[in-house]
Amino acid sequence: MENLQDRHTHANMSPVRVEALIDGLFSIAMTLLALNIAVPEITAGDKAALLPGRLWDLLPAIGLYAISFVVLGIYWVGHHAMFRIIDAADRTFLWINILFGMLVAFVPFSTSLISRYPEVPLAVQVYGIVLILIGGSLYLVWSYAVRDHRLVPPSITEEFIGTIRRRISMAPVVCAVAVLLAFASPIASIILYAVIPPFYIAPGALDRFIFRREPRV
Repeated sequence: MENLQDRHTHANMSPVRVEALIDGLFSIAMTLLALNIAVPEITAGDKAALLPGRLWDLLPAIGLYAISFVVLGIYWVGHHAMFRIIDAADRTFLWINILFGMLVAFVPFSTSLISRYPEVPLAVQVYGIVLILIGGSLYLVWSYAVRDHRLVPPSITEEFIGTIRRRISMAPVVCAVAVLLAFASPIASIILYAVIPPFYIAPGALDRFIFRREPRV
């Protein structure tokens, strides 16, 4: 069996704790998204009659919660899939992942902001900028790991590496368009954010590679 230290002489740390840290941050961030949806308060009047209307008013916030939850799920799946290939870590790689986790943890705030002010361009743009930074940091995670096959097996081809780079970069590009669109129409920008998840839910090249590489148990 090939010794990892023979292949990664400068990067012999295990990536396991990186995954554990990121898993924990995703778990917390996704939970906080739900906590941002406040139960309606009805202090006077016919509560039975007023409650349906108050719940109806929450639908936009619930919709944004769903979008953010799925987006975080997509990034978690992508990060998890990468670590089926990345088999070592070094100090720089740890800090890149810490940056990625820090940005993930900021999503509940940006979701709360856009939920409260969906008609305000700045609130919609802050949401998009956070998603751009998350996508950019995930791109950095992958690019650092595959540069000169630093943290991945030598068998990983440049064509495959480039395919994953392009898939990661698509979401930040769409979000950048949405950020600019928010100046003209915040609602249209929000709709564009909602268009991103379906593309990434479908399995990509990384998923297909892993399914071929790892036998089912």
